[in-house]
Amino acid sequence: MSAGEPARLPAFLWALALGNLVVGTGGFMIGGIVEPLSRALGTSISTTGQLMTVYSAANAVAAPLLVALAGRFDARTVLWVAMLLLLGANTASALAATWGELALARVAMACGAGLFTPTAAALAVALVPPAMRGRALSVTFAGIGLSYVIGVPFGAWAGLSRFGWPLAFWGVSAAALAVLLLLLARAPRGVPTAPASLAGIGRLLRDPRIVGALAITGVYFASIFSIFSYVGAFLREYAGVPAPMIAPVLAGFGVAALGGTFLGGTLADRIGPTRLMYAICAGFLLVFAAIGALPAQTGPVVAAFLCWGVIGFAFYAAQQSRLVSMAPRQATAVLALNASMIYVGTAAGAAIGGAVLAAVGHRGLPVVSALLIACVAVLVRATEAGPRPGTAGEA
Repeated sequence: MSAGEPARLPAFLWALALGNLVVGTGGFMIGGIVEPLSRALGTSISTTGQLMTVYSAANAVAAPLLVALAGRFDARTVLWVAMLLLLGANTASALAATWGELALARVAMACGAGLFTPTAAALAVALVPPAMRGRALSVTFAGIGLSYVIGVPFGAWAGLSRFGWPLAFWGVSAAALAVLLLLLARAPRGVPTAPASLAGIGRLLRDPRIVGALAITGVYFASIFSIFSYVGAFLREYAGVPAPMIAPVLAGFGVAALGGTFLGGTLADRIGPTRLMYAICAGFLLVFAAIGALPAQTGPVVAAFLCWGVIGFAFYAAQQSRLVSMAPRQATAVLALNASMIYVGTAAGAAIGGAVLAAVGHRGLPVVSALLIACVAVLVRATEAGPRPGTAGEA
């Protein structure tokens, strides 16, 4: 590459994106197959839905612990072991005959995801200069957005097909095998990444600024999932979206999310992750205000919901880039802790949303989501001191 030619992102980042597509699809497609699963397993829909809780709780615990234990190994090795674990877990899920067997497979799946996602992010950061960090992370995490566009709808289709719900897990297993082979063939060797350790994680958790920055992730996802945990019922009962249109609306949300993922990476590099996070908070307050002010206005609420997809998925690259800039020498560990906070926030959001629904109904959800987003903005301000984007502290 000549001196005047702009730097390009490594093509291998797309292999990491495909790995996250496997992670996102295997993790989140339960919602689309919960009804056929409940019939096959002989459990209620609410009990079957707890498989998502099992996955979230296991991931929250496993991510930092497993990444710390794997800290002495090369990132390439950790990635293919994680994908092998995901391959086995999805295969076991397809063969499960009871709720307990499927729950154990979900725990194994969470362990694989908890290893893969933070390690992939740390490797992406190590492969590019700091000025390209946001874009590298946006490509790596595009697979999560793609899971909403491709993976989750595939799971829902498979669950209703004549082949039944196991086809969904067999499909993820096949994708995991393809990604595993790609990693074995293309993953770079010997790339130095910031190693994680239990001692390092302990030091991070004793740093008030890091803890506050990690709390941003938890509160942010609590805000989002206080509505999104009940999104089907919310769109139908609050916005008046006809039942046959909910799936297309969710697919549109996935497309918007994918666009937001790339936009977030680009803006994080151009204006800095902290400024972008303030903009995200402001955008979300406008979105929630619009949704809250327009009950039963289907078109405007759906438009606001699609804006939510763009704004919401811009958060991933910004927050992770910001965390890495705060602890560049412990990037893998801080990203693993961040992965845990995603699932802590998801579970908290579901609980908060359920309580609000029981107390005041769907009209209360945009209000509580807006209040939580305001808390995110306060946390961003509280953790803003220290190295700013572009300074030596971010190297």
